[in-house]
Amino acid sequence: MKPASHTTILIVDDSEVNIRILREFLVRADFEVLVARDGMQAITMTRTGSVDLILLDVMMPTLDGFEVCYQLKADDETQSIPIIFMTALDEVKSRVRGLTLGAVDYITIPFQREEVLARLNVHLRLHALTRELKAQNEQLRREVTVRAVIEEALWESSATLTNLLSNLPGIAYRCRPDTEWTMEFASIGCQDLSGYPPETFTVGGSRHFWQLIHEEDCAAVRAYKQQALAARSRFQTAYRIITAQGDQKWVWEQGQGIVDAATGGLRAIEGFIADITAQKQAEIARQRELERALLLKRITADIRSSLDTQQILQTAASALGQALQVNRCTLHTYDTLPQPRIPRVAEYYADIQHTLPEVAWAVEQPVVAAALASDRAVAIHTVPGDPRFATVAVPDSLQSLLFIRTSYQEQPNGAICLEQYDRPRQWQAAEIELLEAVAAQMGIAIAQAHYFEQAQRQRAELSAQNIALQETEAALVRANQNLHRLATLDGLTGVANRRQFNQRLRDEWQRLRREQKFLALVLCDVDYFKQYNDTYGHLAGDDSLRQIARALERLIQRPADLVARYGGEEFAILLPNTTLTGAAHVAGRLTQAIAALELPHQTAPSGWVTISAGVAALVPLVDQPPELLIAEADRALYQAKQQGRNRFVLQAVV
Repeated sequence: MKPASHTTILIVDDSEVNIRILREFLVRADFEVLVARDGMQAITMTRTGSVDLILLDVMMPTLDGFEVCYQLKADDETQSIPIIFMTALDEVKSRVRGLTLGAVDYITIPFQREEVLARLNVHLRLHALTRELKAQNEQLRREVTVRAVIEEALWESSATLTNLLSNLPGIAYRCRPDTEWTMEFASIGCQDLSGYPPETFTVGGSRHFWQLIHEEDCAAVRAYKQQALAARSRFQTAYRIITAQGDQKWVWEQGQGIVDAATGGLRAIEGFIADITAQKQAEIARQRELERALLLKRITADIRSSLDTQQILQTAASALGQALQVNRCTLHTYDTLPQPRIPRVAEYYADIQHTLPEVAWAVEQPVVAAALASDRAVAIHTVPGDPRFATVAVPDSLQSLLFIRTSYQEQPNGAICLEQYDRPRQWQAAEIELLEAVAAQMGIAIAQAHYFEQAQRQRAELSAQNIALQETEAALVRANQNLHRLATLDGLTGVANRRQFNQRLRDEWQRLRREQKFLALVLCDVDYFKQYNDTYGHLAGDDSLRQIARALERLIQRPADLVARYGGEEFAILLPNTTLTGAAHVAGRLTQAIAALELPHQTAPSGWVTISAGVAALVPLVDQPPELLIAEADRALYQAKQQGRNRFVLQAVV
């Protein structure tokens, strides 16, 4: 991985505020910084300059971040450059789309310096390791090719073969096709490779070379070579051997069977065995480093995929404990009230034979205090006898310890403790580095989870206040509806009162005057109502008025029509868009309906409660008041009573 001062970061953003913040972060971390303020400029700078990583904003004018990412990943020259999107915290769809297009990660806006630098370093390291591994594989491929060429040369010229064999860093051999693959010849390089002289493995020697193969590899290697020989094909394989000194080495063997031209049978086996221990160890080391980088990325993704603090801690404890193969991994939070303490909140146990004792960690203990003071891990390879534990009660079985804090903005918010009980452990630099990287991400994730939980509490409080407000508003609506009902409806009969009738009359008068259409009115009066009250009482009179009102409402069904109690035993029926003929039809039905109720009235001539009605209709004119219609209907009502009641009279208005 390049040093930071030789690493170039391209910031692609149209926000001067974001550019200024990121440039400050990166320059302070000793990175080289380039800036592009739109997508086209970013593509041009990437193709013409040396860029190691791109910080790309999603939302930009003309060419957004997704299109820029798509074009860069489609270009062979730029497709390997890591791209990290910059998005707001709640833009879940933008994150998913960016990762689908080939971005390696995202950082959230507003920026946190620790998060930005931690993510940059992880992906720069991962990118560098990937390139190194690719270069190593290419080098190994070239070496294998060279050895193949050498082998071909060995077979082509026996004169040259003798000279080459004495200088080759490995074993050139010829074997019999027997069950032991007894060597007829082994080159002098056998001594350096295996620690045994060549004659050890040739005819009459004390050992067979295959007996040096590691017991875990032996069966597979023998089966593979037998299959290749049976198929008359060349074989190539890598495996481990145990040397005369007891050391383990990795070797690469390639060869093929020599076929008898006359019989077609296998006459011999010829091949070459080379020492590839250094290359294999380098490959394994790089692979492990890559695996650790991928593990860090996975753990980081796991802990950042949740905003639940407990889930974050338990996920991290299990992942770290399994990855570093410790007996126990405990995670702690850091509380300052009522006094500083680090309670354990998550734990991982490995499957070991003995029960692990409890360890009560406290902030005043020397090891814990040292860990809480900085973001560097405290590694203790041998706990027994360590003076830092002179005043700390730890189990005698605790062998090794690795302790580190989690923090946000340089303030501790938790701790991670790795404990080894079954054996002393020498903590490796790569393990410590991995733990420190995870702790940095944990600190950010815990802080974000705390902020999220605080926001949830605030939202819950606001929701409760909103519900209370909604309930208050609903009560006000009900109260207003009740007030409106009381103001516009007659309390006894439930139909419209005189106030509502007057308002509707004025409204309809104005409307129909503009439209020049008829407005009709039917005034009804209960016949002999005073005598009814005198005979049956006022309660019975009130009940009869209610029954009459309901009967009138059942007959008047158009939405624009209105039934109102006009006063006492009088009712008014307002009929917009109705001629005198139509109103007469309604009045006839009304008188019939009331008679059909058959309410007993012994002092009335008919013996039943009846009504008299006056009907008037006109087209309102500009110089006429609404009261004209009432007066005409009242005149017709008077005539109906004069003519004997229980009838209706029409009043034509001219």
